[in-house]
Amino acid sequence: MNPITSLSKYSYKVLQAINFVRLAGSEGEQKAREIILSELKKLGVTPRLHKFQLWTFTLGDGLIIDSKERKFKGIPFGNTQPFDIKGKLLYLDSPQDIEFQQAKARNKIVLVYGGVRGKIYKNFLEAGVKGIIRVSPPGKGITFSSINQVFVEENKIIPSISCSYDTGMELFVNTGKAVKIKGTTKTYKSEAYNIIAEIKGTEFKDEIIAIVAHYDSVGISPGASDNGGGSVTLLALLRHFIKNPPLRTLRFIWFSGEELGLVGSQAYVKTLKKNVLRKILLVINVDVSGDILGMNRAICLSDQDSKQYLDFFNKETGSNFKIDVNIYSSDCMPFALKGIPSINLSRSGGKASFFIHTHNDTIKFVSPSGLHPVIDYSLNLVTRLANAKKFPLSRKISPELKNKIIEYFENMQAKKVKLEWENKG
Repeated sequence: MNPITSLSKYSYKVLQAINFVRLAGSEGEQKAREIILSELKKLGVTPRLHKFQLWTFTLGDGLIIDSKERKFKGIPFGNTQPFDIKGKLLYLDSPQDIEFQQAKARNKIVLVYGGVRGKIYKNFLEAGVKGIIRVSPPGKGITFSSINQVFVEENKIIPSISCSYDTGMELFVNTGKAVKIKGTTKTYKSEAYNIIAEIKGTEFKDEIIAIVAHYDSVGISPGASDNGGGSVTLLALLRHFIKNPPLRTLRFIWFSGEELGLVGSQAYVKTLKKNVLRKILLVINVDVSGDILGMNRAICLSDQDSKQYLDFFNKETGSNFKIDVNIYSSDCMPFALKGIPSINLSRSGGKASFFIHTHNDTIKFVSPSGLHPVIDYSLNLVTRLANAKKFPLSRKISPELKNKIIEYFENMQAKKVKLEWENKG
């Protein structure tokens, strides 16, 4: 059997075992962690755990009652507290419209199409919004959302609930009329764990390639593609390199808390001293993988030389990964604040990734053949980079991405951040 096919089948088998909700800080995360640790033990690897704290929740029921007393199913946002409120409904086409509708939105329950988080959520707070009903895209069911950690910490929680697109259509006619929203989710402080395993380089021990993926999921989803597929890809790579030790050190990290705001990766990066950070040459992040039919992407949060390298790599290996230089909303971002570049690999476009953050991102839409492309690509890429006599990529991030990185944390997490890097030469 082809080695990549064998690794893909192995990965799929583990993915079947973790096909359940893996909310960070919950029993689901603990169960998934134990499965990953068990696999590492079988491989003869002794990992270490990095513990951190975060706000998480016990998911409750949600209900929306319109002006005619019709009842509709909803799902409370993660990290809300129980609520039962009534107010007049205001509709916004886009969450960004709140900037121009603050006077109208005060004490209203706002029906909005699209996500409400970070800077936009802060605008909703400042407008004095009474409640939020988030309408999901058509055909997806209900897309899950959570309140950012920073607002939970400050107890600035707006009663918020998500509904399907069809329910949103029904509610739209209630604009200007009184509606009710109810939710029973409960938020609490918990502990979560990153899993770290390392294969020491045989020649360049102090040159590190970090290979990362998050193993948590949103609070309603098994997260087969997001990011069970990435998690098991790391196991496949580790299984290969245990038998084929590389020249450079490979550090494998399974992050938790990504879906609650990159909590685990931010906590981990904060622990790294400057001398350790300087040893990390590159992050390879796998986030979203497994679609049976789909397209493959490599997003370089780096300089143009990474893109050029991957262009040649595609030609050399006959790979069909679409390559771009940009930021990527995942665990690579905290590393970017420290000037550490990343290559972010994914496979999407099929049903599993279409249903990301819903009940339907399940194993039935994933297959070994869907895992194969990213496993194959990442294994070949890491092999070349880890065994090069001189590391072929510069440790730089394009200055053109500087503002995008800063804006990302401001817009997505309502955080003011400072870049701790400077490109030279």
